[in-house]
Amino acid sequence: IAFLPSVTKLNGTAVSPAERQQADIFYVKYFAKDYHISTVTEAERGEFDVLHPRYSHLVQEYGEPPKEGAGPAIAPIKDQAIGVKVVRHVTPGGGGAPSEVAVKLLRTTPVKNLQVIVQRRLKIPARRQRLWYVEPEGTRVELEDNTRDLEYYGIREDCTIEVESAV
Repeated sequence: IAFLPSVTKLNGTAVSPAERQQADIFYVKYFAKDYHISTVTEAERGEFDVLHPRYSHLVQEYGEPPKEGAGPAIAPIKDQAIGVKVVRHVTPGGGGAPSEVAVKLLRTTPVKNLQVIVQRRLKIPARRQRLWYVEPEGTRVELEDNTRDLEYYGIREDCTIEVESAV
């Protein structure tokens, strides 16, 4: 996508501005080492420009790529975790399990793994759980596909997940 600026559809699917930007940035980062090597001599620069005609334009648009090892450090996994509040709906005869727990999860955690955590912490069997993400404005979105990541549903830091026990 980054190599072809006029592409608006790929395999019958529209290319969104966000997808174009992600592809452009990936392209700049992917060839950053070659770009920095090519800036040493004019002949190398000419070769690089022939192979990557849009690269100079992308560098002007997104900035100079970092030299090798100069990029931002990857954050430890513990710093990538988001805090989520899991709330159990109170039902008659619900037992002595806590009704609310705080958990730390990665955005890439599959819903089925969250179900296992809920089973352990709130004592609700995974097969009986119905999970709902409560958006800040109050809209509830059911996490119905347990193979999807939390990120798919837009779950972020300090959000609430409601758990209902299905009969």
